[in-house]
Amino acid sequence: ICVFLCCIMKRFYSSLKASNLEPLAALLKLNVSQLYPINSSNTPLDLSPIQLYSLLSHSLSNTELRTSLYSYANAVTEHYFDNQVYFRGIVEFSNVCQKDCGYCGIRKHQPDVSRYTMTADEILSCAEFCWKQGYGSIMLQSGELNT
Repeated sequence: ICVFLCCIMKRFYSSLKASNLEPLAALLKLNVSQLYPINSSNTPLDLSPIQLYSLLSHSLSNTELRTSLYSYANAVTEHYFDNQVYFRGIVEFSNVCQKDCGYCGIRKHQPDVSRYTMTADEILSCAEFCWKQGYGSIMLQSGELNT
């Protein structure tokens, strides 16, 4: 969760200061030193479901806590990835689907969707493009078919 939130807000909260972490530490009942920047076992926080729920529900209405969360997320991200951007490619090789999941843009009964399925050569061409452009990885994705 922290790394994901950091990707969204990193440019706004790039400087990590101990004072930025105080609201986060207080809510989690930890000392700031247990957060800064990564704990002593060199891993990010391992939050219990109760702590995670509390953190997310309180951060919705508490700007100071949200800023603290972003600061921590930024520290974790920079610890593992420095200040770099890594490209990841998604190749949706088919949007044909027999499922009707309400949240999905390619679900079976979604109106006005032009359906397609890429050939093996087209998929390989996309993968080759990602390789040549230096993407860190690609994910192949499609709708679901009962076969």
